[in-house]
Amino acid sequence: MAGNTVSDKQMVTDRSTGNLMLHGPDGSFELYPVMHRMEKGKLLHAGQNAVIDIKPKSRDNQPEYAQWLGNVVLFSFAIMVFFRLTYPRRFTQFFRATLSSKGLYQLMREWSPMNVLSLVFSLMHTIGFAIFLYTGAAVLGSPLSFTNSWLLDLLILSGITTFVVYGKYATILFLAWLFQLRESGRRYLANQIVYSFIFSLLLFPVLLSIIYNPSPAALLTSAVLLALLHTLRLLRSFAIGLTERHIPLHYLFLYLCTLEIVPLVLLFKAVGIIVSGQSFA
Repeated sequence: MAGNTVSDKQMVTDRSTGNLMLHGPDGSFELYPVMHRMEKGKLLHAGQNAVIDIKPKSRDNQPEYAQWLGNVVLFSFAIMVFFRLTYPRRFTQFFRATLSSKGLYQLMREWSPMNVLSLVFSLMHTIGFAIFLYTGAAVLGSPLSFTNSWLLDLLILSGITTFVVYGKYATILFLAWLFQLRESGRRYLANQIVYSFIFSLLLFPVLLSIIYNPSPAALLTSAVLLALLHTLRLLRSFAIGLTERHIPLHYLFLYLCTLEIVPLVLLFKAVGIIVSGQSFA
């Protein structure tokens, strides 16, 4: 036996059994059986002769696609930075165009809505919004599962959002040609593309927050910000329509319902399905 002093008690180790004994000054002793060493990641269940596996909880609660989607967002941000450095005046004009009709007129004197840059901004908007819907549904516990691959699911969702947005642009041009309102249609289309640019900028922090911190709080904050920006775009679109004095107000309302309000109602319906826990598959 080998002994050590612990407070006023003598600790003795029985080398034959490995047990520990604490001897008190009054002659009493306490016996502590040896604790058997277990394999790493194993634990002996108290009160039962069973060994259970211990799997440490990962601190990283990100889904498997988080890193890929994060890289897509950062690549889009790099494109926006390149645009800011290459066309600083146009970058500033886009911001001014969202706030006033004067800023929009000034932008249109030097820029045509239908060009490659507009298509790039719109594509960034549609893909970013598809990522927002996909990650947001996963946060709410009802992933948008169309196939067995998250990449294919995201590509399908991106195709749907791109079809809706570019279909909206085509509808604006067609109606402007049909009713001989080409200048008004051009201004309305420019307003849509300008807000696609602003949406793309806002989506950068929004997407990074819900990709790397997938929590309901981050999703709710992001949804509120996007809803406010959409409301502002709706009001600006209505203001542009009011400048056309020869267009009856009820026609303007029907037009805005078709291109603005109906898609928003469908979006709310989709969110309701997600919140209720139903699946889109």
